[in-house]
Amino acid sequence: LRSFGGDVDALAAAYKPQIDRVGSLLGCCSAEVCDRHGLGRRNCSLSDLPHTFHPGRYYSYFDGALSIAGYYADAWMLQAVSGVEPFAWGELTLSELSELYRVHQRVMWLGASLNASRGRASHALASLLASFEQVVRGEPQAGAAAPQWRAPAGIVA
Repeated sequence: LRSFGGDVDALAAAYKPQIDRVGSLLGCCSAEVCDRHGLGRRNCSLSDLPHTFHPGRYYSYFDGALSIAGYYADAWMLQAVSGVEPFAWGELTLSELSELYRVHQRVMWLGASLNASRGRASHALASLLASFEQVVRGEPQAGAAAPQWRAPAGIVA
């Protein structure tokens, strides 16, 4: 929460233009979706959907507009960089897509920095370190990804 001041509403407001553009491309949101989110049986916009922050989750820290806009911006960017034509149904230029992608970058930055690394990346780092130790010492190390693997002769002095 500290990395964005703890104010999810302010964070969503900062990215409202991008969220609204993704919502318009998706045709969001139907009366059924809005009703399911407690907004009454009427059409609403993507930015109207409630949003919450879940610091204990992995990868999906936000519910609501930030998560949805970030998800689609990421999917469309993957289409674009993979050469899929037309990406985003041909409705966006690369410049527009780059602007929408900022939502995904911000959401991932919040979840992939200190929040995630303390709880999850330390295990991956420990495994990597054990694997390096195993190669250097030439003997199995607890926690190494492949305990039976040895460096070929001449690789490690």
